[in-house]
Amino acid sequence: MEVRRCNFDAVWPYLLASLKNADFISLDLELSGLGSRLATVARNIEDRYTALREAARTRSILSLGLAFFKKIGKSETKRRIKFQCQVFNILSLCAEPFIVEPDALEFLARHSFDFNKLIGTGVRYYPSTASKESPLQSLVTELFSCCAPLILHNGFVDLAFLYHHFYSPLPDSFGEFCNALADLFPWDSPLCDTKYLAENHTRMTASFLEYVFRKWLFQRNSLFFSQGDNVREAIASRWYLTVLFDDSTSMIKTLRQACEKVDCRLPENFPDHVIPCDLREQVCEQFSVGERCLFLFKGCLKVQRSEPWLLP
Repeated sequence: MEVRRCNFDAVWPYLLASLKNADFISLDLELSGLGSRLATVARNIEDRYTALREAARTRSILSLGLAFFKKIGKSETKRRIKFQCQVFNILSLCAEPFIVEPDALEFLARHSFDFNKLIGTGVRYYPSTASKESPLQSLVTELFSCCAPLILHNGFVDLAFLYHHFYSPLPDSFGEFCNALADLFPWDSPLCDTKYLAENHTRMTASFLEYVFRKWLFQRNSLFFSQGDNVREAIASRWYLTVLFDDSTSMIKTLRQACEKVDCRLPENFPDHVIPCDLREQVCEQFSVGERCLFLFKGCLKVQRSEPWLLP
């Protein structure tokens, strides 16, 4: 469900109920930029934090994606664990001046981000440095106070932006920031970063979100489990997951237009689906390792999608 200024009040009860009932929560932000890439990936963590703090102070959050998962069943005979999920995409518009980077605009435009809708209907907010409060601050306060585990992708960045824009100005040092997060997320309310798992546990060749979700990289003892792996486990009659998306809000007339369904199913007959023999040659190598093809606007004609990575 897309949450905008015009429907925020109507959605709020469902959003809050989903948050309070969730067994775990997934969060992803879209940002207006990250500043110097070299600085934000510096080897020294203090230098990296300093660059990230400056980026959070000068850039803004354009949308918050929240997915709330609730375990609703477990079948020993079918070896299936069933979850119900409610997804909210909140368009957020900072009410104070902020920097927008061309690369960020290019990335968002390529993924069909509607800037006109953001400007016209985004939920206005003021960063934590301002004295004015906003509904999104209340939401993040609820998020920080719940006990459900929080799942992120590149969570260091998202947590820094979330903390600065909706909770409190970022501390001066990395150590102080860690202490603040430890207070917000105690041991029984853990954080999990799928980007960290992809890079440091499964050693994937790329670690951006769509790749990690789609990649067929089965490892029996892995902590990480992709969409393709899950299907293979089901076929082999081993434990697997199913996710049901709650569409009850789409039945409400005032919210119906805000609901959208996205088909992310695997190819028919996966993993025995038909694969063109020359598909590997058609995939853009730049895109396959970094998500952003450097030659896309110079006439690159190769495939710029994640589906080819379903190749074993």
